[in-house]
Amino acid sequence: MNETLINFCKEKINEMKKKADHNKNETLISFKIIMIVSLSTPLLIAFGHNIWLEKIIPATLSAIAAFLTAWLQLRKPNQLWTLYRTSQRELEHELNLYLYNAKKYSNSKNKDQILIDDFLHKYYKVNEEWSKLVPTPKDISSINKINKESSPINKAT
Repeated sequence: MNETLINFCKEKINEMKKKADHNKNETLISFKIIMIVSLSTPLLIAFGHNIWLEKIIPATLSAIAAFLTAWLQLRKPNQLWTLYRTSQRELEHELNLYLYNAKKYSNSKNKDQILIDDFLHKYYKVNEEWSKLVPTPKDISSINKINKESSPINKAT
């Protein structure tokens, strides 16, 4: 077995794992913050006893929730988390087939070539899927338009 090839594959699998973990953390932390600030804002408005608790803090919390919601819609870390974790598992599966001489590797004389071809195909396919999730200028401008239309400042003028 080719140790250089195995190490290369493990390195690429680890890259996918790091990306999946990053997007998982970003998703879960953002959702938790959105939930906490969204649930606490009405309580502060209802039971606050000064301008800070009734207006300033709730407005700030609402702005944070709105920002994080837009961020999640634009960046899509939950979809990236799924993409990278699924890809990690597919790459691990391919490497395990190679390591244990299973399926297409069992009777093959060119196992290394089959592994690198299939592995790189799967690895680069991730970029194709990722590029579909990248926000376009149209996506960004539509979010800006929605924000302008829903802004209380624009409604007052």
